[in-house]
Amino acid sequence: MTNKTVIAAFMAVCVAAPAFAQEFTGGEVGLEYNLDIEDTSNDGATYNAGVEFAFGREYAIAVTAQNLDVTDSSSSTNLTLHGVYHLNPSATVGVFYSRDDEDVAGYGVEAGTVIGLGEIGGYFGQRSFEGEDVTIAGFESRTKVSDQITFFTEFDIVSDNSVGSSRGELGVSYTFDQGPEAFVQLGRT
Repeated sequence: MTNKTVIAAFMAVCVAAPAFAQEFTGGEVGLEYNLDIEDTSNDGATYNAGVEFAFGREYAIAVTAQNLDVTDSSSSTNLTLHGVYHLNPSATVGVFYSRDDEDVAGYGVEAGTVIGLGEIGGYFGQRSFEGEDVTIAGFESRTKVSDQITFFTEFDIVSDNSVGSSRGELGVSYTFDQGPEAFVQLGRT
């Protein structure tokens, strides 16, 4: 039912889209390698990509894909569809629907804004895993200290009726002149 609702909403936007100016507004490709200090079987690479397509100034649809390859030969793929509404040039709200290759589905709301030299954002939602619904939430902040250097924090939590799990990370990134970015982050799960 949820899949049909998402497809129907996407089709309604696409049919109405000729009335709006349409444009490709951005994209991202990334590669991360994670080292687990305590358990090297959790080391692995994450590949991700995303694109955003706008309908006028306020509305956009974004699609992000991510693949996680862990050293112990397990792998997971996630595809997420985002519906975005730009409140103004610096603040955005939206909804998302995600699906993993293990039939794990999720949905929720997300928001972000620019404040001074920094950005903050967060999300709140539900995921269905092995027949149980769990609550997911997260927060991220980024603060520029120069044109090239940015400090960031990330915090995520997953919780159901009986158990919870969280992940917190701190990091620093460097943006090169032509746009690529390299970063280092330390975290704990």
